[in-house]
Amino acid sequence: MNDLRTKGSPEATDELWSLANGPGAVIDFYSGRIYNGIRLHTRNRENRRTCQNSGLVVEGDHNGNQINFYGYLCKIWELKYLHGGTVVLFQCEWYDTGHKNRIYSDEHVTSIDVTRLWYKDDQFVLPSQVRQVFYVNDTNKGKNWRVVERVKH
Repeated sequence: MNDLRTKGSPEATDELWSLANGPGAVIDFYSGRIYNGIRLHTRNRENRRTCQNSGLVVEGDHNGNQINFYGYLCKIWELKYLHGGTVVLFQCEWYDTGHKNRIYSDEHVTSIDVTRLWYKDDQFVLPSQVRQVFYVNDTNKGKNWRVVERVKH
């Protein structure tokens, strides 16, 4: 990319060149953010509040099957690039719903077991990939189960 830019190639736009050279050394972290009109907080910030804004669901692939990954927002990263470009990443923790005994779904409700986490090495998603959810105690299945409620905006 640097060679193309030196030669004045039109393909070496400022944005592409900036991305190819990586982000700057300073990364900003946030505990809350409004994205597409939706207020999101990290789980740590949420612990001091009465409302829940850290629950997320992301559609993804697990062993060749499309599933929903349920979890919560841990940290918001903002990477800064040359020419003023930024990339926001959400760092998340995902509940282990890869086994059928850890998730229950029917036409009315989805309930998940929140005792185990998974995909600990795959924590980052783009804000455009997430949908907001909140979790309610599942009184039928027990203390380690939460009913997933999708947020409609």
